[in-house]
Amino acid sequence: MASFDAALLEQYHRDGFVLLSPDHLSGDVLGTVSAALPALLAESGPQVILERDGVTVRSVYGVHQSSQDILDVARHPGVLDPVRQLVRDDVYIHQSKVNIKAPLAGDRWEWHQDYIYWLENDGIARPDMINVAVFLDEVTEFNGPLTFIPGSHRRGVLAAVAADGMPVGYEDAPEWAATLTADEKFRISPQVIEELARSNGMVSPKGPAGSVLFFNPNLLHASSPNMSPIRRGMLIFVYNSVHNTAVGATTNRPAFLAEPDVSAVTNSARWDTIEIVVPNEVEYLFRDSTLRLSSADRDGLIQFNGSYESDHVVFWRSGPRVLLLPAGLDPLWFTDIHQALGLAQPPVVSPTPRSGLMLDDLFRDGTAQARLRDLVAGHRIVRLICHGATPDLYRLAEMVRGWGPEVEVEGVDERAYWSSLYLDNKVSMLDMAKHVPSVNVAPVMTVNSEVELRGAVDAMLALHGKVIVRSMLGYAGLGAAVTTADPERLAALYASIASDSFFAFPLVVQQFVEPPEGVGCPAADVLVDEHGAREIVPCAIDVSGGHSFEYVNVGPDALPPVWANRLATVSRDVAEVASRLGYRGWLSVDCVAGADDRLYVTEVNARRSGSLHAVGLLKLWEPGLTISAHFTIPVPPGLSYQDNVRPVFENLWASGIRAYPTTIRGLGWDEPVLAVVAAAPTAAEAEQIVEGIRKSLNS
Repeated sequence: MASFDAALLEQYHRDGFVLLSPDHLSGDVLGTVSAALPALLAESGPQVILERDGVTVRSVYGVHQSSQDILDVARHPGVLDPVRQLVRDDVYIHQSKVNIKAPLAGDRWEWHQDYIYWLENDGIARPDMINVAVFLDEVTEFNGPLTFIPGSHRRGVLAAVAADGMPVGYEDAPEWAATLTADEKFRISPQVIEELARSNGMVSPKGPAGSVLFFNPNLLHASSPNMSPIRRGMLIFVYNSVHNTAVGATTNRPAFLAEPDVSAVTNSARWDTIEIVVPNEVEYLFRDSTLRLSSADRDGLIQFNGSYESDHVVFWRSGPRVLLLPAGLDPLWFTDIHQALGLAQPPVVSPTPRSGLMLDDLFRDGTAQARLRDLVAGHRIVRLICHGATPDLYRLAEMVRGWGPEVEVEGVDERAYWSSLYLDNKVSMLDMAKHVPSVNVAPVMTVNSEVELRGAVDAMLALHGKVIVRSMLGYAGLGAAVTTADPERLAALYASIASDSFFAFPLVVQQFVEPPEGVGCPAADVLVDEHGAREIVPCAIDVSGGHSFEYVNVGPDALPPVWANRLATVSRDVAEVASRLGYRGWLSVDCVAGADDRLYVTEVNARRSGSLHAVGLLKLWEPGLTISAHFTIPVPPGLSYQDNVRPVFENLWASGIRAYPTTIRGLGWDEPVLAVVAAAPTAAEAEQIVEGIRKSLNS
């Protein structure tokens, strides 16, 4: 079931709206609508409403009647289940439309309530109705977002004056068209609008494409013109109780405005989807055949990334899913986390550990395969969610297809696998710097031997005073080292290169860019689709020694606005390049903010980054929060989750603080650690919460 929990129900009844992230809808809803949209916008007829210029499409009505794909979206369980829950009845689709605010051309919508139109024009007696809007584009403060007065729906139908005649530019249109233009037919007095706005405030729900907005038909709302060069499209369904159908309509409105078929709609089997969440980070890191890791480095990655960090996938998704997790999952922690987040516990499959590589172990374990097959049986679509593309992931897809369902792989199609390999190599960053103006790269030399390396280091130090040496395939500070001309620092550099098997030629020798105080290293998690960047999540990475990963802040307060804007620009440009290459899915863009006021790109990682568990958590909550994610907080030996860690977090949860231990598998290590996230309105507040947890666990 995709119904609302108690908190969402309370929010809807209090505020009159709820905004959910794209993850709320299973299946490729956005892709389905995007594929249907060109034909809808090319329609001609009275159902197509143009802007005043007589050319630009403003709205297309009755889209569920003309497109089976759109009707299937209207019958998505993630839409229909909450609607029936809120209306407390079966529903039919009274109206549907695509509203388009064209770049620099989309007009406003004046302040209004929707229900009065259905009351006056269609004779619908009660507001037992709900609007559901699916964002077709990212909605920002610039491209004409809806603006709500929260709680205004509780005032019922507000006094409104019906305007006489037809709006300017629509004088020859049918009478019913007067209700569909920028000039509202039923106008609320400015005094009432001011009173409600002053007492209740105003809010504009914003979010990435694919977000889903539920709002009450009596909620007072408006929207400004699209001032930006970015389109703002919404697919909107109006649902009505089957026991609240039109009677005594005062106008003869066409069927595309008032659906004559009032039979209850049911869930579409098209979206019968379950996900398999695969923590394949180690396989991803090992996939490049040129990487020759030492046994110690290999074992360290399997322990840290393959086991310890694998539990972060618990936070990636919230819909129907099966988790593949290594053996050793703490069941009490697992239960506590889901209860604290208000989520149902998904089933877990843990193959018998042999190699420490999740999919390799699964392929060797017939019992685990049989359990996984049973858990996905009966679903029409199985979707694989992963860190990144690997040959074994495609092998898993083929195995599941053999069980009968359709299989979707999040991210790169096997035919475009090469793009994942290319983008993940630092060569791609150097290539983009030649062709993409926003991609700035600090002065760099590429070397292929130790002789070249020593010469390049000396030459770059003479020019810049401080350099960083990086492997093309480094990871989280591995395969990277910083030096100055100081003999001890130089000796440490070459010792590090000799001992760290992530260092493999070719290497890059690059000017070290000193970041300004308090900025951190800007980074972005970017979801790439066929149009470029579907979603951009800003992050700030805290590092020590200029390259070693410490923690990351994720969300709107992670970076100062000037750096966040620059990061968004370069992220969109990188995503556009990646999309043209056929890449799909998450990638990360890592940068450094220079003291010279320029943003320098350091690398692109063609996978889910280590901060995607924080991104998953942010999707569960209201906009505006920032998470501080800490990956290795040292704790004293001998602590247990049940006796020591759990009580600390139970106290926080009882106080309404959003903080969670995201993995506890390191408590039994010789040098024990655990990972923690905390969310707050500001990054500083979130970091303070984590510091309090650190002190509590070490006191």
